[in-house]
Amino acid sequence: MSLFILTLSSMGYASCSSQPIKNGDFEQGIEFWLRSGVEAAISDAHVHSGRYALRTYGGSAWQTVNVEPPLNPVLRFWIYLSSVYGTERGKTDAAITITIISSSFEKNISYYVSGPNREANDTKIILTGELQRDQWIFVERNLREDFTKYYKTIRIDDVQKIKIKIWSYPTSDPIPFWDDISLEYSEAPKTPTSPTPTVTPTPTRTPTPTTPKPPPTTVPEKTPTPPPTFTGILTETYMLPIFAIVIAAVLVGGLVIFRRQKLKAREKAPHLPQLRRPIDQAAGVIYCLNCGEQLKPDSRYCTKCGSATSG
Repeated sequence: MSLFILTLSSMGYASCSSQPIKNGDFEQGIEFWLRSGVEAAISDAHVHSGRYALRTYGGSAWQTVNVEPPLNPVLRFWIYLSSVYGTERGKTDAAITITIISSSFEKNISYYVSGPNREANDTKIILTGELQRDQWIFVERNLREDFTKYYKTIRIDDVQKIKIKIWSYPTSDPIPFWDDISLEYSEAPKTPTSPTPTVTPTPTRTPTPTTPKPPPTTVPEKTPTPPPTFTGILTETYMLPIFAIVIAAVLVGGLVIFRRQKLKAREKAPHLPQLRRPIDQAAGVIYCLNCGEQLKPDSRYCTKCGSATSG
């Protein structure tokens, strides 16, 4: 909650271009202000800046302004409590009451600058136990902070209008003078937010499906193949060729032996003179002279006795 009280007898104030309060320095008299009672009037007895200030010796003056989003209004004003000597001290109740207005609620806070009596239906903000008298004092309040402190359920950003009311009850001491009242909008405070920690999800390990290994294949031991038994298959398969070969060999051998024996017999036989028998001229037939066998006309040996024929 912001609160600044300056005890300076003279300090200039530069108004903001977006200032919603009109004639807050009262240089135009009571223009733009509504009032109740003639005791709220313009005065030049005590002035903070310019030529005039507002004196509230009883009575009140107020003004309602529209708000500008973002709503973070700051109230600033100067107050002078003029002492009245010879009277009972500190009986005047004086304050600025701020009313925030929305479509659903109206809430008040009174900023007291003097007086022991406090209105029971207002939330009271006591600026100080006793403000110094007979000098200008600067007061600054952050309305967002104050209203959210005392009215925790409202939404300050829903506010549409703000009413500023300056008032005091008519007592002898002190007499308040008000000057350079302003309502300015500062940047709305940012709600600190803790960064949400980013939770990186731990990847779930998907079990890799394992293919069950097949049991080792047992290679059957090779049974040695027994040597083939040559039984009837050998007889049937090879007997005929072998038999044919044997027969052929026997025949060839017999023929060779026969030829040799015949040659030997011829060598041993006595050589007889070759006899020529006359050829049967009539029949044209030739006969062997040795054995009388009929010969072929072109045969040189007799096929029966082996004798050579004469030509």
